[in-house]
Amino acid sequence: MGTNDNKNDDNARLKFQNGTIAAFDDGHIPDTQIENGPSKIVQNQRKQSKKFLEVSQNVLDEDLADTIYDLCMKKIGGSKAWGTYVTILDTERDDIPQLSELVSLIDYHNGEPNIGKSMEKVQHALAVMVVRQFLLNKNAPVRRFLSDDIASGAIHGVGVWALSSCIDTQVEYHIDYAEMIRYEHNIIIPPMYGGTLHCTRGKIGGGEFCVNNRGLEHYELHGYK
Repeated sequence: MGTNDNKNDDNARLKFQNGTIAAFDDGHIPDTQIENGPSKIVQNQRKQSKKFLEVSQNVLDEDLADTIYDLCMKKIGGSKAWGTYVTILDTERDDIPQLSELVSLIDYHNGEPNIGKSMEKVQHALAVMVVRQFLLNKNAPVRRFLSDDIASGAIHGVGVWALSSCIDTQVEYHIDYAEMIRYEHNIIIPPMYGGTLHCTRGKIGGGEFCVNNRGLEHYELHGYK
């Protein structure tokens, strides 16, 4: 367990039940942390599986994938980019609407001034369905890699982001982490695991599918964006 003092509040301390804190300079210091010097990172997280790669086909039900695709492409109400946090407890609830109910709710609220709040509930429910199918269901493709961590409570939840992109767009090199904690405390907390789902029935032409399995070692070499 590691701790870190927040210079803005001597009584505020961050405690980590999994991992240790070490100095880590990726070339970026948030504007809110200029006075606090180089960043730190949580490393050596205990987890069931390390450095594995799984590529699977047809992970989500087609209707669910289609709904997410349409939502991101603004074919139905909402935003082209959205995100939410799904706890493991969320996935165990039995009051999550059926997909057909969510689509009807989207259609009903489409164009209303308060669509934002309505869509947040829809997006979260869709994200719960994705986490169930991708990670937790009996036939989920990566469940065998995570089952011990889920059972032990090491995995609290999943951050879900839905994004769309056009031809020839690109994302700068980066790692995902808890951004709020970095901007408040200048500590990088990488996720225990990461995954990407492509929700389209269209064929992808050209390009290469590449994965670097050197993790933080590779990021430390190349730095922030």
